Amino acid sequence: MNLAEIQRRINNSTSTEEVLETCDAIHDETLDLAIRITNELVLEGVVKDCTDTNDSDEFIVQDTIQRYLMAFITDGQKMTV
Repeated sequence: MNLAEIQRRINNSTSTEEVLETCDAIHDETLDLAIRITNELVLEGVVKDCTDTNDSDEFIVQDTIQRYLMAFITDGQKMTV
């Protein structure tokens, strides 16, 4: 789903349920993208691989990426560090 389709779905929603379904889809899409980006960063050695450990660095990176994506999509603005 791209930004234009998200906007179209929200604009064409006729019920609260349709808006919530779109929000769920946005969440799922951004989470999937954040996971793929994080996995690539692990493969490149930028983020350490935390598989089978209690270290949460990988998840922190993933959550941060998703938070920035969600902010960009929903607010249309860049987040500052």
